[in-house]
Amino acid sequence: NIEIIDRFFAAGEVQEIWLTFSDPQMKKATKRLTSTYFLQRYRHFLTDGGIIHLKTDSNFLFTNTKYVVEENHLPMEVCTEDLYGNSQFIIHNSQLAAHSEKPQGIMNGDKPETIMNYELSIMHSSFDLSIRTYYEQQWLDRGITIKYIRFHLPAQGQLIEPDIEIEIPDHPNEPPFNPTNPEYPMTPISELSMGTTVSINGQAATANAARTVSYADVSKVKTVNDSIAYEGFGANSAYTVRGELREVVSDTETKLIKEATISGDATAVDPSGKGTWTMSFSNVTLEAGKKYVVFEYATDEQGNEVASHADPKDLAQTIVVTAKPTSTTSSKTASTTAKTADNAGGVALMALIVAVVAAGTALGARRKSER
Repeated sequence: NIEIIDRFFAAGEVQEIWLTFSDPQMKKATKRLTSTYFLQRYRHFLTDGGIIHLKTDSNFLFTNTKYVVEENHLPMEVCTEDLYGNSQFIIHNSQLAAHSEKPQGIMNGDKPETIMNYELSIMHSSFDLSIRTYYEQQWLDRGITIKYIRFHLPAQGQLIEPDIEIEIPDHPNEPPFNPTNPEYPMTPISELSMGTTVSINGQAATANAARTVSYADVSKVKTVNDSIAYEGFGANSAYTVRGELREVVSDTETKLIKEATISGDATAVDPSGKGTWTMSFSNVTLEAGKKYVVFEYATDEQGNEVASHADPKDLAQTIVVTAKPTSTTSSKTASTTAKTADNAGGVALMALIVAVVAAGTALGARRKSER
């Protein structure tokens, strides 16, 4: 839960925070990661004046963050609407002041300066901003720019959430998605997904129930099958899907048991971008009383991970092996035998006592008669 992030770090433990392609949360500021609600939490563990980076494709989040920074007079170093393009970059005086050698025409003042090539080199000098992730490239291929802001967060001072309304569509120039249009081959990232269902001997788990295996039959299980329902993948692209069969050790820990991989024809994508792949884990050894889960990861031709499904609480990809019952019958038998033996011993002892008493009585009577 991101709202309790301040519980995981000590004061001053973190120097920089990177917020990369966060959900804009247009309707609720208390869920927006650059709102003053979260900035106040970051102060609990960020060093005084620590740096916050924001990379986003969202016009709304970029604009709202600028308003937050400006409203609270937070020192901003870099602000650009097109990180990888040729549009103007803005570097603020706090950054320029750190560099004594300035080309002619770059002056310090109350307002930020328009960046030149020299300033661009400053912006990239301390942070490698040239690295483009798979998802960034998808946005760029669709004509959507990547926005970037870098600012400092002082440890003290009141933070005020700006009272503004932003009516800027996130992707105003983006054409509607059409997977059959060769001029627009990229798939919306939000639709790129995988869902899985695990099965053994033809019997599958469901969204509401794990696949249960009896302890008496677990030795017969040699193969675990995984049905992967995918959506949003490119029909003309090649993918490799890696699966992991893992033992659930606790609510927060799993242990790798077996791996499997499919690629090539096994991961051919339907022209609709939607379909099902099948993966098998062979020669598996499951144990009584344990729970297992299957994870999947899809990568493209460049080795970039494009989708994954790794939820240890998803019952549809969970296997539960029942525990072997303890032998209560034999315990009861042993207990009963012990009690019977104890009773028998008691009876024998009583009989011996009676016999001794009887013998003593007979002996006494005999001696009396002899007198």
